[in-house]
Amino acid sequence: MDGACPRVPWGGMRRLTLGIAMGWICAAEAAGQASPFCPAYTASPIYRPRLRQVPANPSNWIGLIEGALDGDEILLADGVYNLNQYAVQITKQITVRGASGNRAAVRVQGQGYGVGGEGFMIHAQNVTIADLTMTAIRNHAISIKGESGAEAPHVYNVHLYDIGTQHIKGTPGDGVGNGVVACSRIGYTTGGVKGDYINAIDIHRGIGWIVRDNEIYNIWGDGTGCEVDVACGTYLSGGGPRSSSGTTPAAPSSSATGWSNPSWASRWATGLPTRAAPSGTTSSCDRRRAARARGGPSPATWAFTCGEVAAPPSTTTR
Repeated sequence: MDGACPRVPWGGMRRLTLGIAMGWICAAEAAGQASPFCPAYTASPIYRPRLRQVPANPSNWIGLIEGALDGDEILLADGVYNLNQYAVQITKQITVRGASGNRAAVRVQGQGYGVGGEGFMIHAQNVTIADLTMTAIRNHAISIKGESGAEAPHVYNVHLYDIGTQHIKGTPGDGVGNGVVACSRIGYTTGGVKGDYINAIDIHRGIGWIVRDNEIYNIWGDGTGCEVDVACGTYLSGGGPRSSSGTTPAAPSSSATGWSNPSWASRWATGLPTRAAPSGTTSSCDRRRAARARGGPSPATWAFTCGEVAAPPSTTTR
């Protein structure tokens, strides 16, 4: 994205969930970051020196990453890295980065939205992913598994685009702390969004994270209520940007999705993100969890029947 960046609000941080739904946080697109806050990874304040440097190429990269030892730095040569399995499992404290430092020159290419995939799946502490591009992966580009020991992941100078659901996903366990996402681009090309269950960064129970100097673009659902191409009608879109003529797209029928919120239509008309709660008697547990993640009404007016603990009122946001 060229030129000055528009002043668009972006998602907030909460102790339970850190979500970035939409907006722009400007950074340079070029591999050599123009910002003084985004030097080359090896010159950055979050650089992690490793014990061994391990060169890799598109023919051997998965085996070297999955067979790595603590302290390895896997250096990916320029090229296209086809991901022909569900995920690359990272179980050691390692760095995976492009050797040249040019994120556009190292591309991890998934199998598209028709095949499940999670890109890099992190199970270890102190893992770094840097200086590369990832695209065409159905579920997540970088999946951080708090339930299996992930902690303090660093993501630096990457470009993640056209990922089916959330580009960076953290699942909770006892929480994933001290993560960093910096100097990166995350978003969708024209036509790249499929469904409404999307996000740039979605970290559950993230504590002590730093998210800075990133460009987050075109994170906006298509209005179908789908998770890619399933569970359609389950998720609410955040609305839609006004067209060039100044009109607002029509809101989908709330009866078709099973959601209810008295202010839903007015929020759509003003272009505000909808944070509707499901009906207390007809909605599924998945819909309840999705609505709760989006804010929802106060727990005092929301009956939980799915074995969940209501979030305290202080976490409810508009």
